[in-house]
Amino acid sequence: FFLTDNYFSRDLNKIKDYKPSLFERILKKNIRLDYQYKNIIINRFIKKNNIEVFHQPNFIGFDAKTKNIITVHDLSWLHFPEFFLKRELDYFKLFFEKSIKSAFKVIVHSNFVKQELNLIYNISDSKIKVIHEDLRQEFKILDENKCLNFLNKFNLKYKKFILILNTLDNRKNYKFILDVYDSLSDSIKKNFPLIIAGMPGRNSEEIINKISKVKNCFYIGYLNENYLNQCYSSAKILIYPSLYEGFGISPLESMASGTPVVASSIESSKEILGESSILVEIKEKSSWIKSISEILDDKNKYEDFVNRGLNKSTNFTKGTTSKNILKLYKELES
Repeated sequence: FFLTDNYFSRDLNKIKDYKPSLFERILKKNIRLDYQYKNIIINRFIKKNNIEVFHQPNFIGFDAKTKNIITVHDLSWLHFPEFFLKRELDYFKLFFEKSIKSAFKVIVHSNFVKQELNLIYNISDSKIKVIHEDLRQEFKILDENKCLNFLNKFNLKYKKFILILNTLDNRKNYKFILDVYDSLSDSIKKNFPLIIAGMPGRNSEEIINKISKVKNCFYIGYLNENYLNQCYSSAKILIYPSLYEGFGISPLESMASGTPVVASSIESSKEILGESSILVEIKEKSSWIKSISEILDDKNKYEDFVNRGLNKSTNFTKGTTSKNILKLYKELES
């Protein structure tokens, strides 16, 4: 079964079409009452249908009277509360610690997040299962002819642009990286416009406004999944300047498409990407300028990181995440 709000179904299409009742919409205004009501609904369903495993893949789980799993993607609200709404922070403060301590198992996508749970919340190693994310499609190197649909749609040239693909959110460090790009040499900016793709997040209007003021920098909006492989393969390099990530999938997708990555040297990137990409200290502007300039100018270094990235991405092939989660389900059933 799949669950959204208070509605269960075996059909994902019905889940997507579900509209909460007036009562449920009113209840949502009170965090505690909404949580308690959902908890009752869920446990009734679990008992009635003899559910053995209940997986809640969104940070905070309910107190399910069965073998319940929650997935914790990161602890970003602790490190960057300024990027969250007050209601969200209140929700985390009220229920997150309770949720992870009552869970039967906690899935995380990196050893970095596991260590944070160990240190901050004293969650034992035996309770936490590290399952890396994987590539959401079969990414591979595509030549120019196979990228024409994407290139023509956005009026771009093959291997003649720098790419950022991430949600438009302040946690992704856009203000800083736009200043970095603006400080690159005129020849680089002329030959390699900065193309930014991603779903609008909080403060996206502010970020888009900043993009519009940087010469040769363009926002192309949220990118359809069908264009992803073409986009990555067409780019010269991918820049990934996030302040914090629990995992970070875009660099792996880019490397699997044959495009090297310059990323911020945050803990998750050190773990997942390692020496397969160029890692730069987050706020060292001169180091970013140097790293981007060198990878664009040095053909041997460029090809070296193309090969490193391709080799690293083979460890994250499509389907490995779901297989490992299914394996955990079966272990809990036994």
